[in-house]
Amino acid sequence: MRHTRVPVPVETGAPGGRTNAHLFGDPAVLVDPAAPDPALDDAVDGRAVDHLVLTHTHPDHAGGVARYAARTGATVWARRGRVDRFVAATGVEPDRTVAGGESIRPSVTALETPGHAPDHLAFETPAGVACGDLAVAEGSVAVAAPEGEMRSYLVSLRRLRARAPDRLHPGHGPPIDDPRATLDRLLAH
Repeated sequence: MRHTRVPVPVETGAPGGRTNAHLFGDPAVLVDPAAPDPALDDAVDGRAVDHLVLTHTHPDHAGGVARYAARTGATVWARRGRVDRFVAATGVEPDRTVAGGESIRPSVTALETPGHAPDHLAFETPAGVACGDLAVAEGSVAVAAPEGEMRSYLVSLRRLRARAPDRLHPGHGPPIDDPRATLDRLLAH
């Protein structure tokens, strides 16, 4: 499966000042259009995009939803049970909803991964798992009150580890080519 990662500059406290937007497949599923950005414009203009999803609705992941929904005409998906939160974060009414275990398309399945945020999902694809803020290649993930919940976060790490993905595509930083070691490190931390 074709995959493109576009690190997008964001004005929030994102690690490194960038959030990764990901395009999976052809036509593509766009994951986490963080903010309007010329490089992301070029990436979505260069291929068809038929679905748009968020790993979670924190501002550094959701800031470009309105722009890229309009630009691509993609079906916009929100986390089932969290539509109000999605609309508040993006200003966009979703076309459809999804929950863990359901597919956006046959090759892209949502995974329940709360903890960092209550609405957090990851998306399993043949190119690896778009894991949002569940895991990072270096350092650790903030699981901060009032939304973060450490027990749920640890369960989500264990759940993803049990799936044994070949590669993780985090919301911040480079791809993770040794998911088991990274997930073990985060669990131990």
